[in-house]
Amino acid sequence: MYGIFLSVFILLVYSIIFQDLKNGDSTQACANGILCVVYIVVTFNYCIMFTYRNVLEELIDRMNHDYKLAKNFPEKEQDIVLSFAQKGQGIAKIWLIVGICACGLFIVKQFYLTIYYTITSEFRLIHLYDLTYPDAVEQVKYNTVVFCILYIYFLYYDVFATMMFIGFSPLGSIFMLHACGQLEIAKERILEIFKEYKSSEEINKQLKEVATFLNTTYR
Repeated sequence: MYGIFLSVFILLVYSIIFQDLKNGDSTQACANGILCVVYIVVTFNYCIMFTYRNVLEELIDRMNHDYKLAKNFPEKEQDIVLSFAQKGQGIAKIWLIVGICACGLFIVKQFYLTIYYTITSEFRLIHLYDLTYPDAVEQVKYNTVVFCILYIYFLYYDVFATMMFIGFSPLGSIFMLHACGQLEIAKERILEIFKEYKSSEEINKQLKEVATFLNTTYR
């Protein structure tokens, strides 16, 4: 999957170096350059996920384990867990909406231009992302079959980049929000200890439990 993504990047670099800059088309070179930056950022995220996959998997498992434990918590603590989980979901939804909108812009532009040319002049095939290909492809890029292949090819680049952003970018915020929720639970437990009179042994026992809980969260 990543190999196909890489091949589109190579085409973009080819178009910038051997076509756009050579022909003095700085606007198209910048446009292609932006897509190259997207590739670099996605690749950076991909490398982080691959390098730290065991750590990320452990964090996700730990978070899921905390949710299972929360089912046995008092109602007030369950509400805290739910509140921070919903905040994490909110961040994920924001990234989902932004990702879909960014991905959809290319499709909307292509759809709009197709309708525009059909109404104003004559129907023409509008590529999802138009760039200059090597001569063998450039000569036949408006052939219906070739057009469909190139359309799917760039749509794949678009969707792959979107999925990587949606899947990676919210992770840090979600983990931090979950940790904040756990710290909020610890605070509530400390306050509960001193709400009524208890023996020193019972207070020490509960404080040790809170300390253990905090150590797990800080790790």
